[in-house]
Amino acid sequence: MKKIYLLLLLILISSGANSQTFTDKDLQKNVLKINTTISSSDYDALFKKFATANTSEKWQAYYYAAVTQYMKAETVKSASLAESNALALKYAMSIVNSQPDNIEISILIGLAKLQRIRINTSPDAKKDAETILQLISKAESVSPNNPRLTLLKAGMAKQFPDKKFDQMNASQLQQKAVKDFDTSNSTDVTWGKQLLSLNK
Repeated sequence: MKKIYLLLLLILISSGANSQTFTDKDLQKNVLKINTTISSSDYDALFKKFATANTSEKWQAYYYAAVTQYMKAETVKSASLAESNALALKYAMSIVNSQPDNIEISILIGLAKLQRIRINTSPDAKKDAETILQLISKAESVSPNNPRLTLLKAGMAKQFPDKKFDQMNASQLQQKAVKDFDTSNSTDVTWGKQLLSLNK
C-alpha cells in the first residue's frame, strides 16, 4: 500500500514539474508577442496571462505584466492612459524588493514614472523626475548602452529640455537608442524597439 502512495506522489510531483516547465516556456513565448501587439484587447490579454502566470520566477511574470500596461499606454491611442500607467507601476514596484539590483526593473519604473509625468497623473512630478534621475544614474553604472535606458534618457531630455545626458539632447539620444537596439548583445532585448517610431 505504501508503494502505491509513493508511486502516486511521484506521479503528482512529476506532472507538476512538467506543467511548471511548460508554463515557463509559455511565458517566454508570450514575451515575444509584446513586440507585435497593437490593440488594447491584445495588451489586456497578455497582461492577464502574465499577471496570473504560475511560473518558477514570479517576478518575471510581474515584470512583463507591467511592460504590457506601459506599452499599452504608449502605443494605443484609445487606451485609458492613467489606468494602464497605474497598473504598470503597481506591478513593477511589487517586485523591487525581490529584485533590488535588477536594472531592467529600475529602467521600467523610470519609464512608467516619466509616462506618468507626461500624461499629467503624477502626484508629484518634481519628485518623480528626481527618482528617474536616480534610476538613470544607477542604470548607467551597470548598463550604459542599454537601449531602454537610452530611450528613458531621450524621454527625459524631451520632457525637460534643460537636462543633458552624456552631453546629448533628445534627438541625439533617440539616434543612440536606434544604435543601441541594433548593436545590443543582450539576450533580454525583447521589447521597446517599437517605441522608436513613436518618439520621433
